[in-house]
Amino acid sequence: MRFNLLEPTAVSVHELFHVARHAEALGFDGFALNDGTFQMAEATGTYPYSHDGHRNWDVRAPFYEPLTVLPALGLITDRLRIFTSVLKLPLRHPLMLAKQIATAAIMCDDRFSLGVGASWAPEEYEFTGVDWAARGRIMTESLEVLRLVLSGEMVEYHGEIFDFEPLVSRPAPRAKVPLLVGGHGAPSLRRAASLADGWIGSYWAQPEELSEMIATLRRLCEERGRDWSTFEIHALPGGAATLDDYRRLDDLGVTDAMVMPHNAGGELVMSTSTRQRLVGGEVTGSRNPDAYYDRAAPDEKLVAMERFADTVMRHWR
Repeated sequence: MRFNLLEPTAVSVHELFHVARHAEALGFDGFALNDGTFQMAEATGTYPYSHDGHRNWDVRAPFYEPLTVLPALGLITDRLRIFTSVLKLPLRHPLMLAKQIATAAIMCDDRFSLGVGASWAPEEYEFTGVDWAARGRIMTESLEVLRLVLSGEMVEYHGEIFDFEPLVSRPAPRAKVPLLVGGHGAPSLRRAASLADGWIGSYWAQPEELSEMIATLRRLCEERGRDWSTFEIHALPGGAATLDDYRRLDDLGVTDAMVMPHNAGGELVMSTSTRQRLVGGEVTGSRNPDAYYDRAAPDEKLVAMERFADTVMRHWR
């Protein structure tokens, strides 16, 4: 099982560079950023990863655009896999996105992967002029378009949403960019098994639920003639903290455990901004523009990574 660091809590973009370098030195396998887009004052959608269905973070906290930051992280690291977890795919036109992905893949020396999801918030679709009701179809066609265009060959596509005559987009990556589909509903699982190289699940507190999802994905892959041994299962279970918790994930078939900096093998070590964001409090640093330019990561965050590497990761090395 691999261990990938998910970092949604940085106030400073420069903090991400420190964390990525430290993660690589400690033996983490990957580094991921999520996609914050913009934060609505009022949200009508149900947030699926909180107990009450509401956002559990400070809406004024900074979220950096992942396809801007991640390629830069690829340039300063040598081994880390760099990926999005997840990018809200239907909000981007796939022809324009393909250019960004190809560039990112080359900058990361073919260590870039794209994790995608559909978003839980109708306002993100309404405010950007994308049809919320068509998001599933947009997801499917976008994945198909990306596969074609990232090949670097002359391709054309004729779908319900996207339609274009032969075109080519270069430079193209030397290796296929792995696509990972997030989402827990039946359509998302089918889409992952049909069109992607793996699946991303988030905040599964109960191993039984995760086990059912993995079993369904395996059945769907086998029905489609997919090689299950190469299919990736990424999981970020909110309840996992101890070595035994991660051993259970490995036994369930998780190939990639997503971990957050505050999770230190059962002992919580959180920087102030991390704590504020995770409990839904105001991230005080976000009110200070100078905080976005701070050059160092909080010591508590680095200590948490070190403890996690020592108490959990070393048992897989």
